[in-house]
Amino acid sequence: MQTEAPGWRESEPADSALYVERGRAIEEILHRNRGEEGALLSQLVELSRLLGPLSEGTLELLSRRLGEPVVRLIALAEAYGFLRPREPIPLLGLCTNAGCAARGGLEVERVVREKELPFEALRCQGACDLGPIACYLRGAPLAISAARARALAKADPRDWENLLSVEKPVHAFKTDRQVAFANLFAKGSHQLATARRHGVYAALEGSAPDRALLLAQLEESGLAGEGAMALWRAFAASTGRKVLLVQGLELVPGTAKERLLMERDPHLVVAGACLAAHALGASECLICVRAEYELAFERVRTALEEAQRAGLLGARAQGAGAKLKAMARLLPSVWSFGEPLRLVEALEGELPLSRGAGESLHSGGWQTGFVAQGLFGAPTLVEGLERVVKLPALAAKGADWYGAQGLRPAEREGRGTRLLSLGGDLKRPGTYEVAAGASIRRMVEEYGEGPLQGKSIVALQVGGAGSAFLPPEALDRTFDDESLSGAGAQVGNGALIAITEKSCLFGMAKRELLFFWRQGCGACASCVPGGPFGELMARLEQPESAAESLLDAARQMRGEGCRAAQAAAAPAESLLQHFASSRAEHLRGECVCSPKRRA
Repeated sequence: MQTEAPGWRESEPADSALYVERGRAIEEILHRNRGEEGALLSQLVELSRLLGPLSEGTLELLSRRLGEPVVRLIALAEAYGFLRPREPIPLLGLCTNAGCAARGGLEVERVVREKELPFEALRCQGACDLGPIACYLRGAPLAISAARARALAKADPRDWENLLSVEKPVHAFKTDRQVAFANLFAKGSHQLATARRHGVYAALEGSAPDRALLLAQLEESGLAGEGAMALWRAFAASTGRKVLLVQGLELVPGTAKERLLMERDPHLVVAGACLAAHALGASECLICVRAEYELAFERVRTALEEAQRAGLLGARAQGAGAKLKAMARLLPSVWSFGEPLRLVEALEGELPLSRGAGESLHSGGWQTGFVAQGLFGAPTLVEGLERVVKLPALAAKGADWYGAQGLRPAEREGRGTRLLSLGGDLKRPGTYEVAAGASIRRMVEEYGEGPLQGKSIVALQVGGAGSAFLPPEALDRTFDDESLSGAGAQVGNGALIAITEKSCLFGMAKRELLFFWRQGCGACASCVPGGPFGELMARLEQPESAAESLLDAARQMRGEGCRAAQAAAAPAESLLQHFASSRAEHLRGECVCSPKRRA
């Protein structure tokens, strides 16, 4: 049985309580963003979260209210996936990414397919420690298991939401190093009074700190590498209207640390953004949150409003937040927004990949970049949320203090802390702040308390989706790029997924490939129908193909494809290079995915 998602209908009676409630929320969204540049896509996302997938009739109403051509609104809604489809949306959605797969998601999906339950594949919901994850009507992330999936098959679909477990908060755990997490565990940590009591706004409540000193502290501490530091200095030297984009989208599946910070300590996000904007001389700041993180978006938006009323930022402020215009934006989960130029054109209300090539410099990771002709022509710096939230502590305590939080403060890779999203088949998955220079073994065995049910680790994935699978020997490497580069991996977005013999590596590689195939550009040699994406998927589904032919398909994608294709190639390529025994078991029917093995 399919229930229709709610929609905004002009024919509803004005005195309907439901319509009044919905109408007020609609008006609040439209009023809050009225006249604001870079708000169109965010408005459509907010309305789609409120009303469900948007019908063409709803978009016609919005066209009149917003003064935008309806053709443009329909094109945006269709391109970004919130136009109401002609066919009903399945009630059940399943996360199909590596973190959930390694915690039993492959078995859940097998049961759902076996019972012929309709479902849609969802991208990462940012709740990897609860995995595997299901969503009812694209709602909150709910934990599911193979046993619960079998129960769904016997129940009335209207009862499915009750049969799934209630939503739980993302788990975070204290460690001996706390910079970004210093206020995270305080009672009422999301409230302004608590944030001020814990000194979150200390650098904003007095006179504005010296900009040159802040940049020097950033460089000396090791918080920004050489490449990212060069971008900060280039942006700081630019003139005129300048815009800072704080990227809290968590676009690479496998992480929940940014969701956690925005939900539990939104004032730290605001304070860090103000300090970053002050150091860079930016007059505007947009904090970008992805669509699934509704609570995070509300918390950040509320924190911005509270800080403005308290005179900590905006026209009434005297310190680092003086005259800063800061806003939050809710954006779709589109992997290519990790490319700074793609994020800029999305905020401008353009269709994906519509702006074409432009001047964009990159360093410090996938989500950091300086676009000289950026948002509405202004110089724009895109910076990740993790670096920004550490600025208040850095400004208050200095570069030497921050560097000493790492295990090797004399070396750049060993200074300070890193935020870790620890997932997979472990007893205590969650989000941690760990000392830079710590070993992966310590993270898995001490923080994660080792594998569940007496299993053993057969592979690791560091950096989230699009990263190579590493053999268990990688446990003795340190969690930094210098050590991991020798194994063909990088820290990336800070995800670490532990995989046991409970999971089929071929099944996980296919999930990775499907994710990036959907996120690809659709036009390069790898993305076109009949291209390497399809060829590699066919060969993974028939692993008896010669290993060399599988490697050739992966290498072709890595060499000729768009960035999504290059990322998709890494898991499959590593599977063939480092896991010959897993492939042999798979071929002999001894893999966990084999019907014979399950029997």
